[in-house]
Amino acid sequence: MIERSLNLKKASSLLDEKLRENTHRDLRKAVYYLISCYPAQEALEQAPYKFRKQIWQIAKSLDDAVPEPQALSSWIPRLWTECDAWLLKTLVRDLVRIGNLQNLQVALKKDSEDEAASWLSDFLGFLNQDSTWRLFYVEENVLPNQRGLFLSKSHISLDKDIPDEIKDALENIDVDYRSELLDRRIKGFENYPRKLGVSDASDEIDKRLIEKGSLNDPNLRKVVFSLASYFAEEVDADRRKIWELARTFYGENTIAAIQIIPNLDKFKWSQCNHWALRRLCTDAAAQKSLEPLAQHLDTAQDDAIQYLDKLIPFVKEQGRPAFIDDLKIWPNQHGDFCEKKDLKKDGGIDSELKEICNYLTKNDWYASLLLHHKDFARTVELFSSQETELPDAIAKEIDAALKDYAGDRRDRNFVEALRLLFRWSKRQDNKFLKELLPYFHKHKAQLFLDICENQGINDCIFDLMQVDPEKLEALTKLANSADISQADINCFVERHADFKTLEALRVKKAEPESAGEMLKLLEDLGFDSEYLDALLTQQAAQSEIVTTSVEQRVCRVGRRVRTYPQVISFEESHDAADVGFQGEEFVYCKLLAKFGSDRVQWMNEHGEGRFPYDFKVLEEGSEEVAYYIDAKSSRRGEHSSGSIFFSITNAQWDFLKECSNYYIAKVFRALSERPNLQLIKIDLRDELL
Repeated sequence: MIERSLNLKKASSLLDEKLRENTHRDLRKAVYYLISCYPAQEALEQAPYKFRKQIWQIAKSLDDAVPEPQALSSWIPRLWTECDAWLLKTLVRDLVRIGNLQNLQVALKKDSEDEAASWLSDFLGFLNQDSTWRLFYVEENVLPNQRGLFLSKSHISLDKDIPDEIKDALENIDVDYRSELLDRRIKGFENYPRKLGVSDASDEIDKRLIEKGSLNDPNLRKVVFSLASYFAEEVDADRRKIWELARTFYGENTIAAIQIIPNLDKFKWSQCNHWALRRLCTDAAAQKSLEPLAQHLDTAQDDAIQYLDKLIPFVKEQGRPAFIDDLKIWPNQHGDFCEKKDLKKDGGIDSELKEICNYLTKNDWYASLLLHHKDFARTVELFSSQETELPDAIAKEIDAALKDYAGDRRDRNFVEALRLLFRWSKRQDNKFLKELLPYFHKHKAQLFLDICENQGINDCIFDLMQVDPEKLEALTKLANSADISQADINCFVERHADFKTLEALRVKKAEPESAGEMLKLLEDLGFDSEYLDALLTQQAAQSEIVTTSVEQRVCRVGRRVRTYPQVISFEESHDAADVGFQGEEFVYCKLLAKFGSDRVQWMNEHGEGRFPYDFKVLEEGSEEVAYYIDAKSSRRGEHSSGSIFFSITNAQWDFLKECSNYYIAKVFRALSERPNLQLIKIDLRDELL
């Protein structure tokens, strides 16, 4: 139609005018038609027309309304100049409207976002071939960032190969580099001046790390400890050490395995390293002592000490010691964590001296001295000689305390302090002791007597000083035994011959054909010879009375072991029936008062019941038996019990083998107005059965 109405030149001028007005509603349709008109094939190779096919392809891919190509019979180069410019500007505006790569993929009907990004990269590259066309998009939102959104050139930067792991780390502290960086699939912008690289990312992280309160930021913690596992191809020894310490403390879920990340050479690690060590030391110090630290590490306490001996010296080596010196992470000799300034190095002070000083002055030297342990040597070396306490310091304090002591010299703490001090001083050279503790050395005899003001005790002490050392050691063991009372010792002294006889009897028991000698020994212990003969001749083995005269039955009372022969010996001249009944009656009253009538059953209350026990005590609210109790009564008092033998019958013995809750109720002075009762639980051990 154009060729028929006007000549080609006039038609081109008229079309250019309409394009500049940009108001006609069918303008896009006209432009689509015009770009589909090609010159002759041979002209397409010439410079003015070489873009014809590309322009048509660009428009066609974005809009199916573009018609198929057709040849013009007549043409001039200026025919497409305004048309091309208008179309490219319009396509740029279309991209702005599309807004992101995902929508562009839909518009282009591409199978993937990569294909859409490739198309956009080609389109922008096409525009960059002409300085005029380049201006069409520089202020428009057509450049995709790494989230796919279209931005203008002034709001986007070139990605200088920042690893994705670093971008992920930045996002955890709300720095979104992907929103600022040009999509890497867009080519042709390599010389663009706005660029962001690894060093810029490092600076962003450093700004957050030096902010006040950053140490308590959980997001920063996540960032720094994720970065701790990232290494360039060449592993840094210091960073490797930080990784090991952090992984040991926080575990594999927090500190990942080492990863080699490309392009990390420009990352500045100094602030990250410092922050990681501060956080690690702070968290370790929060355990407050060695025991919870070991529990946190799920390891033995010695291993926890080794961990601290790696951590503390390493932090000091990094050249930033101030924060760890002020941190309560330095263990004292109780294992509690303190600041460095509150501790001194232990210069070889004996533990006895620390105990002695604590007894005398309440000054706890363990609390003020750095942990002294074979696995803590590196940390100990961080203390100078001026930060070291030597034995003469504590000795001076002890000596002054002894000299100025104005309290009760029989006070337990004072006595214990002197006991330890005398024991310690025995191992010291006399000259050394005189120099170290001059007051104690000069007055130790008087100090010794001061704690023994009782003249009788003093006399005993001087008597003991004349005793053979080996015998004195045995006497000390006897005196320190919790199971041996003063009455026991007096009894032994008065009747030591009987003890020797009993020992001989024990030896003879194991010898064959020694019955005669055993009878003689029993007579020496006070057994009547006629009584012993009667026991040997009668058929007591078939009765309830056990006639084996040598074996013993054992019961336990707490830690004390008492023995009872199976032989029955009634040496008392009284009516055994009266004593037995009154003893049982006394036990019954005691049990009623303790447990109530509903729970206590007296088996012999209405006559001899011939049970292997005298009482049953039931469980509360149940018919189950809590205790079986058998009463053994005597007219004699407790102090005379050494010559009283209680019988154990066959029936009782057999019952005991199956019973774990059997008690003997020993009643002393059963016929008096004030009997005394002792309950003894029987414990039959396997080796005696």
